[in-house]
Amino acid sequence: MNLVKEPWIPVVMQDGKPARVSLRDAFAKGEDIADLAANPCQRIALMRLLICVAQAALDGPKDEEDWLACKPRLVPAVLSYLDTWQHRFNLFGEHAFLQVDGLDTKPNSLADKLDVSLASGNNPTLFDHGSTPGGRVQTEALLALNLLVYQMFSCGGTFSETVWDNVPTPRHVLRSPCVEEAMAHTLLRGRNIVETVHLNLLTEEQTNSLPNMERGRPCWEETRLGRESSEKQTSSFLGRLVPVSRAIRLFKDSPSIVLGEALRYPQLPEQRDPFGTVYDTGKQRMGKSTSLTYLSVNPEAAAWRELASILSLQVLDSKTGTVGAFNLQHLRTTQAPEFDIWIGGLAVDQAKMIDMCEWSCILSSSLLDTLVLERYRKGVEWADIAKRVLEDAVKCFASVQSGDAAVYRQQAVGLFWSHLDAKALALQNCLEDDHVLSLTWTPIIDSALYAAYDRTCPHETPRQIQAYAQGLKILQTWKKVRDRSGT
Repeated sequence: MNLVKEPWIPVVMQDGKPARVSLRDAFAKGEDIADLAANPCQRIALMRLLICVAQAALDGPKDEEDWLACKPRLVPAVLSYLDTWQHRFNLFGEHAFLQVDGLDTKPNSLADKLDVSLASGNNPTLFDHGSTPGGRVQTEALLALNLLVYQMFSCGGTFSETVWDNVPTPRHVLRSPCVEEAMAHTLLRGRNIVETVHLNLLTEEQTNSLPNMERGRPCWEETRLGRESSEKQTSSFLGRLVPVSRAIRLFKDSPSIVLGEALRYPQLPEQRDPFGTVYDTGKQRMGKSTSLTYLSVNPEAAAWRELASILSLQVLDSKTGTVGAFNLQHLRTTQAPEFDIWIGGLAVDQAKMIDMCEWSCILSSSLLDTLVLERYRKGVEWADIAKRVLEDAVKCFASVQSGDAAVYRQQAVGLFWSHLDAKALALQNCLEDDHVLSLTWTPIIDSALYAAYDRTCPHETPRQIQAYAQGLKILQTWKKVRDRSGT
C-alpha cells in the first residue's frame, strides 16, 4: 500500500459526506474537503503529517511575508514533493513509512496494540469483544492511521525486547513526544483542509525560536532510518513534527508486528513542542529539572477556562506561551474578523491512557487584543473564586450533617462547571469593558453557584435546613471575596 496514492485518511467533504482520501488527494482535492473525520489523537497526528509535508515541500515559509505569499503555491509544491518522495510512503517493504531500518524481523507484539480503541495487552476497553490471543488482521488503511498515531501517542511503560541495528531495545520505554505532560495541542481550522494546513504553518523565524532545534528534514528523506540518524531527527523541527519514537515493523496480512523503542526526543526545557502551550509553575517539581510544564488536557475541565493562556501571543525567544499561537498574528495580518480554534489531546496517568479530549469554538478576533484577553482572564478568575467559595459552603453543610465532604464537593463542583460550560460563549460576548463584564458575567456565575449548591445540598428536614442555611451564608460572600482579591 502506498499512502501517497491510496485512500486512508478519513475526511468529511464539503457536502457533509464521509470519505477516505490519499495523502496526495488531501491536497489535490483539499478545497472540497471540509475537515478531518477523526478522534482527537488522529486529528493531531494527521495534521502534524500534513503540516510536515507542506513545510518540507515549501522549504519554508521564511517569514510573515512569505507565509502570506505561499498559499497559491502550496498545493503545486506539495504535489511535486509527493511525486518525488512517494517511494518512501509504502506501508510495507524496504524503507517502509515510519518504520526503522535494521530491525529484527521476529514478531514480538500484535498490531492491535497500535489501536487504543482495541483491547490488547494492558489496554482493555469496555465494548471490544473481538480480542483474541492471536490478534486480528487490520485493514491496511486503518493500520497506516494507527501507525501514525502510535508513533506520536504511545504512553510508554514496559515493552518486549527486540534488536535494532544489532543493539537490544530497552524494556522500559519513555512516552512519545505528543503525550509529554499530557499536553494540550492547539490548532487553527480553516474553511477547508488546505486552508487549515496553511493557517498552521510555522515560519523559519518562529521555528528558530525553539530551543535546541534546527529546521531539519522529515524522517522519510533519510537514506536509511537507523540509529545513526537519531541525533539529526531528534534535534530538528520537522523530525519532531512526525516522530519515530517506536521501532516498528509491519507485515502484510498479519496480526503480528515487531515493536520496541526507537528515538528518544528531548523534553522540556531542552526542547519544546510547537503546538503545546508552556507555562511556568513558579517552582521546581519533584523529579523535574525545570519549573516549566505544558498545559495539560483535563477530561474534567473544558479548555475555555485556559483560553487566556493559550491565546497569549508569545514573544520570540520566550520560554512560555504557544508557538503555534504565533499564527494568530497571521490572522491579524489578514484582518480576519473571527477564527476557529481547536484544542485537544490525550489525558494520561503514567503509562495508562485515561481519555481523549477536545474542544473547539469560533472566536472573535477581538480576543487577541491584550486588554480584551485580560478581561477574559478576569472572568475565568471570578469563576474560580466562586468555585472555591462553593467548596467552603458545601464543606460547612457536610460538617453540620456529619456527611462526607469530599462526596458533596465533587458533585457541587461538577454541577457548577457544567452550568458554566454551557454558558462559556457568553463570556467572550461581554468584554467591551469591565462594567459590561460584571453586569453580564456575574449573574451567570451566580446562577451556576446557587444551582450547584441547591442540587447538591438537600434541605427538607430541620437538620438539613440548618446545615443548608449555614452553608448559604458562606455562599453569599463570594462577591466580597472576589472584590478583596482585586480581580
